[in-house]
Amino acid sequence: MNYIAMEVFCEWKDQPILHDEDGWDGMYKTYGEMWEGEGYMIDRTKSLNEVYKNEELFYYCNACGDINIPGTDPWGFHDVDELPRSARELYENYWMEGAGLCMYVVEYKCEKAMAVTALFDYGYREDLLTEGISLTDEEFFSAVKNVAIMYRNAFRYETLVGENTDLDGHEIVFIVPASACDTVRDFTGFVGDRIYKDFETECRKIMKEKEG
Repeated sequence: MNYIAMEVFCEWKDQPILHDEDGWDGMYKTYGEMWEGEGYMIDRTKSLNEVYKNEELFYYCNACGDINIPGTDPWGFHDVDELPRSARELYENYWMEGAGLCMYVVEYKCEKAMAVTALFDYGYREDLLTEGISLTDEEFFSAVKNVAIMYRNAFRYETLVGENTDLDGHEIVFIVPASACDTVRDFTGFVGDRIYKDFETECRKIMKEKEG
């Protein structure tokens, strides 16, 4: 990885870490040899496939900001005034398009939140071939999973990993609780600037291991 969180790995509490006095960059440092040791790869992510199967996640809007209301036609037009109050507050105060990754207002396990999503599409895998990175389907998803583990352990937001959950590929979904949404836009931009670089580094690592 290009970056790794510093002290946030130490205590393993289950509350989100927002940022320190130096901002988001203050949570990161060059990882060197640390990535492989001290429990940094403990998997605390959850399966987005299982979350969907158990109907634990509802989207109040899509990535373009179109409103979705439970029990209505998902293709119908809805006004923001139709949203539940807590969802409307998140939508009006925090949702935005073009923040670095896709943002959604959601209900996750009966709690309103923002979902920040990174898509790793099949075309991306083909693009990596031009850089000499040839991965199987399993290896490509393994790289997605490893990056999700890193970011979950760094920021401690609930992190959901979806295998083929989008028509175009795999997904990592960060659930940012309403109480932490004051920084959701900064978080989205910060992660959007880094996550695909870290992913490509992980892909190269997998290639290197294959080649011995």
